Amino acid sequence: QGLTTMSFVNSIENQFQTHSRAAPDVTLSGAMGGADRVEAMAASERAAADDFGDSQLPPGEVDLPLSGADLLSVPLLGRRTPAQHLRILAILLGLALVALALATFFALNQANRVAQQVAATGQSLMQSQRLAKSAAQALLGSEPAFPELKDSTDVLTKSVRGLKTGDASLQLAPVTAADMAQVEKIAPVVERTGKNAQFILSQKNLLIAIGNALQTISHQSVDALNLAQNVETLELEQHARTLELSAASRLVMLSQRIGKSANEFLTSKGLNPDAVVQLGADLDAFRDTSKGLLDGSALLGLPGTNDPQTRAQISALIKVYGKIRAQADTILGSVRQLVTAREAQGSSKADSEPLRRELEALQSRLSSQSGLGLGA
Repeated sequence: QGLTTMSFVNSIENQFQTHSRAAPDVTLSGAMGGADRVEAMAASERAAADDFGDSQLPPGEVDLPLSGADLLSVPLLGRRTPAQHLRILAILLGLALVALALATFFALNQANRVAQQVAATGQSLMQSQRLAKSAAQALLGSEPAFPELKDSTDVLTKSVRGLKTGDASLQLAPVTAADMAQVEKIAPVVERTGKNAQFILSQKNLLIAIGNALQTISHQSVDALNLAQNVETLELEQHARTLELSAASRLVMLSQRIGKSANEFLTSKGLNPDAVVQLGADLDAFRDTSKGLLDGSALLGLPGTNDPQTRAQISALIKVYGKIRAQADTILGSVRQLVTAREAQGSSKADSEPLRRELEALQSRLSSQSGLGLGA
């Protein structure tokens, strides 16, 4: 402050000296006007000294008053020193960079969220078609179809549930309110499909056993056909009566029809009711006819045969029939469960096409939002 006071005194002396050189013949009233100006300048210097005293300037430094030439006018920022303008611009630049970083983070986060949803929808679409195919194969007793069916059901159910409520393990967020209506249409269909698939899975052991039984019957019917043809040939060679020849021919026909019924019993289209009835009736007829040829049957008018070779062929045929009958009993005793499983598989198949269309529509909507735009 001592230095500032000395500066103030020197300033006054200089002003007086300048004034004396410039106007030596000044009047008393002019001198008094100059005194007033000096006093005003002194008051201004004292106020400046107080302000700069509070600014903690380093010792020995004196803050000089700014002239108009030191100020720079910038639109929107006003009239300030270059240093002040630079400081304000640096702050604005920093804020702009922070805003840009936040906007970029938000856009990338949005894009990643939508990308995950598009991927989940595509996965659901693929698994819905895989599920329908696996259900049809599982109904036929194909053992590899059951793991596929379970996997497809789990992935489909989890993906659609994640689209609806979110799933951290899939890094999946719920879809927006605009897309939720589409998901709400898909969710009940997926739930129904999942329940049908679970029922088919619960019948795994039965369906595999029936599938194996049908294959066994199909193979053994070929053996039965060969033996029946041998019996027919022997009856012809022995000039058997018409009823015996007719019975032998009937065994040939029944062997063929049993194999056909087994092949048509269960197909990808489901359980064939006609094949079920036909298989049971043919097996009963085969039993009665073969035993009548061997030991005779009053009901069929057959006397039986005493020829050792013919009896051996008929006995072998009856043995094959016993194996076929055991497999058929397993199938015919499970018709109710088969019908229920067929209904479940049919329901899944019927739902697969509408589900595919709805998932494709959802995937298309989400794909349109997968850019870096903020409208997602």
